Amino acid sequence: MNLTAKQSRFADYLGHGLNATESYRRAYNASRMSDVAIRVEACRLAKHPKVAARVDFIRRTRPK
Repeated sequence: MNLTAKQSRFADYLGHGLNATESYRRAYNASRMSDVAIRVEACRLAKHPKVAARVDFIRRTRPK
C-alpha cells in the first residue's frame, strides 16, 4: 500500500482506537480548520480504499 506519511499516521491512529476526528487532528495540521471541516475530511479519508485497508490490517493484527 502506498500511503503518504500523513495517511499512514492517520490509519495508525484510527487502527489503534482513536476516532477519525482525533486521528485526523494528530496526523494533519488542522489547527486552522473548523471542527466541521475536520469531521468531513476525516470521514472522507477514512473511506479512502488504501487507508481503509491499512486500518483493517492494523485492527486484525494488533494484539488484543
